[in-house]
Amino acid sequence: HSDNVHGDPSSLSDARLKTEVRPITGAQALDVLSRIRGCTYERKDLEQRRCGLIANEVESAIEQLGIDNVVSSKWHNDDQYKTLQYDRLTALLIPGLNELSKQVKDLQSKLNGRVSKPNRDKSTNGNIKHN
Repeated sequence: HSDNVHGDPSSLSDARLKTEVRPITGAQALDVLSRIRGCTYERKDLEQRRCGLIANEVESAIEQLGIDNVVSSKWHNDDQYKTLQYDRLTALLIPGLNELSKQVKDLQSKLNGRVSKPNRDKSTNGNIKHN
C-alpha cells in the first residue's frame, strides 16, 4: 500500500472520490459544444501553426455547467495565460455523441415508416402495385 499517486492526481476517477454526481444531458453537451470552435492558429511564442481550441471560448461555453477543471492558467513569459485540459472535454463528447446517435435513429425510424413498400395485389395477377 502506498499513498503516492503515480502520474497526474487529477486523473483519479474512482467513484469513491466523487459526490453530487450529476449526468450531463445530451442537450446540454450539444449546446456547449456548439459554442466551441475548433480552429487552426499561429502560436506566436512558438512560431508554429497548430490546431486546437481557444481557452477563453471554452471557458465561456462551459460556464453554465459550473465546471471548474477544464480551464486554468499558468505563467508563461512573465504573464498569466489560460490553459485547457482537453481530456476533460471528453465528458461532453460522450453525451453529445449519444444524443446525436439517438436523433439519427429517430430520423431513420421516421424515414423507414414513410418509405412505400411494394406489395402484391391479387387483382392485378400478382403484379407489383406501389402505394
